[in-house]
Amino acid sequence: MNIKDITQLYYITDIANLPSILKKGILSFNQAAKIDHKSIAEEGVQERRKKKYRGQIIICMIMPIYILMLIIQCLALEDT
Repeated sequence: MNIKDITQLYYITDIANLPSILKKGILSFNQAAKIDHKSIAEEGVQERRKKKYRGQIIICMIMPIYILMLIIQCLALEDT
């Protein structure tokens, strides 16, 4: 599969975030934390990640997750 063959991506969020997404796009965790939004993230999971990876860069916090998943999928498919 080539990246050009991908025709759909899915993203789950609260409907209240739609106006912001249409205006600013899908943001990373850290970018979204700077604006008013309705999070659907499990706070306990977010706190564990902060503690576990303290001082480290967590890729999903600086890169919108859909881009990360696309990169992972493309790399996996190149290996097959």
